[in-house]
Amino acid sequence: MGLTRFPHGVSSFGVPVFGSLGIGNVYFIARTTSTAQFTQFSARYKGATYNDGTKMFYEDVADGVQLQAAITNSLGGFNNYFITAPGAFTLTNALTLAGKSNSHLIAANQGDYGVGAPGSSLLTQSGSAVGLIMEAYCEVSGFQFINKDGYAAISVPNNIWRPTIHHNYFHMVGGTDINLIDASAAAACVSGSIHHNKFTTWVSGVLNAAICVGYGTGVSVTDNHIIASSTAMVLDYGIYNNSIGGLTADNIVSEAGGDGVATNGGTVTVAVYINPSGTAINNRTAVGTGQGLAGGTASHTFVDNRDGAAGGATPIET
Repeated sequence: MGLTRFPHGVSSFGVPVFGSLGIGNVYFIARTTSTAQFTQFSARYKGATYNDGTKMFYEDVADGVQLQAAITNSLGGFNNYFITAPGAFTLTNALTLAGKSNSHLIAANQGDYGVGAPGSSLLTQSGSAVGLIMEAYCEVSGFQFINKDGYAAISVPNNIWRPTIHHNYFHMVGGTDINLIDASAAAACVSGSIHHNKFTTWVSGVLNAAICVGYGTGVSVTDNHIIASSTAMVLDYGIYNNSIGGLTADNIVSEAGGDGVATNGGTVTVAVYINPSGTAINNRTAVGTGQGLAGGTASHTFVDNRDGAAGGATPIET
């Protein structure tokens, strides 16, 4: 689905015509309390509509309701983009992409971080719910996430194929047995990609994993940084990738000096776990001896991974 063909072409409302590129509708969401961004977005896009009847611009009062409305009112499967202006949103319900496959939820940040996000777009979950529920073939990028204690930041439900979660920043809020990126359901995240995200301790506590892929096939978990930077932060796993034939590569998992000393970091019981048919390559796990790797198949699935022993000088393989 293309953008509306305005009578004055690309000059109308300052809106580019993307249809020929295979891009669907582009929706813009701005907080009414972010004066500068709201004024600019409103001047450019307010009043414009698409030929399916949906409006281009959504005015949110920083609670995420209109952000969800933009998603809900769109048509799934059309490669639509939801561009969110900088600012903090405090959610009381889960944002959900359910039924809106091939959608892209993108934070309009300034600058480029190799890992993580610049931080000017923040989703905080204050209600008893996960932060965001993914759908098949969807993408989320550029946000900070602060999860609710006891709830995941991002949930990937059963039978969700090829989601992409990248360049986000997760403030690790503890909650026993939860996963910050939770793809633990059967066949969740099949052939999906979780990459270039950053995780640091925000509120100390116990977590099952920063990234958990419980089942499925061919999930790539690459180039993520996970730092347990508080003495009271305990991670059972930094990364748990149990997908068949999955790839776990080039990640950094650190206890940040955690050794039981009050001024040092936390505990990561196992930094990287992979399925017996998975592959773990070039992961750097700044954790205690024997805590770097688990799972896999000896001599077949591990290459060039290192833990904190002897300053990480020697590869660890099991």
